[in-house]
Amino acid sequence: MQENWINTRVMECSAVNGERYTVIEQGDGTQPRYVLGNGRKVARNGDGSFTVPGTEAVLWITAP
Repeated sequence: MQENWINTRVMECSAVNGERYTVIEQGDGTQPRYVLGNGRKVARNGDGSFTVPGTEAVLWITAP
């Protein structure tokens, strides 16, 4: 079965080191998921930031 994700929001983010990333919120009708512009999944933290799994990179929203 193919998953159908719809982009619902695009957010510009920045890491502590100043690198900039695009995080895309996608929905499938039941729950959101968050991915980088290249499709790599990220985890949303309780404080609204994002973490790239397998790294210590924390991304903060700079423009919703």
